[in-house]
Amino acid sequence: GCLAHAKRKFNQAAVVSKKKGKAEEALIYIRKIYRIEKELREKALEDQDFVIQRRKQVISVWQAFHKWLRIMEQTVPPGSKLGQAVSYTLNEYQKLVRYMKYACLTPDNNIAENAIRPFVIGRKNWLFCDTPMGDQYFIHAQMYEDWGYTKLFERINHEFDDEKGHATKLIQRMLFLEGQPDMVTR
Repeated sequence: GCLAHAKRKFNQAAVVSKKKGKAEEALIYIRKIYRIEKELREKALEDQDFVIQRRKQVISVWQAFHKWLRIMEQTVPPGSKLGQAVSYTLNEYQKLVRYMKYACLTPDNNIAENAIRPFVIGRKNWLFCDTPMGDQYFIHAQMYEDWGYTKLFERINHEFDDEKGHATKLIQRMLFLEGQPDMVTR
């Protein structure tokens, strides 16, 4: 469960719905949850204190939101955008509130999704490489572009005084670049 996904669904419902007030009500609950999270994170509390404070402040918002969702489930057509948003949120509810138990978790999984996004986008792009080795070259070129590996190699050379390029060659082998054109020193 990811609160950002639920929020996105309610945002979509607000755009297409004639009953914008209903979707906006859900967004108000979600904004409160995020605001509480942000305020508590800014306090830099110890983990145990953070969890206690979070639960104390946010549990009533979640309970009110859940009650509102149950009412909407009965009054909103399930095929509408708002109905889909309500259904998603109710189906994911237990997963959505699980974060409250652990200080290291957040209401959404944006950090993880942002970390894997280049690979997901790349995976789609790699489907369209049209030479036998083109896909391999494209994969490695994409990695260098997106992740700035050129900077990584420069840093390794600087930090480890790697004039002979031993560390660079090791990393190239790890990345299956041995025998490929030298993309590190373009």
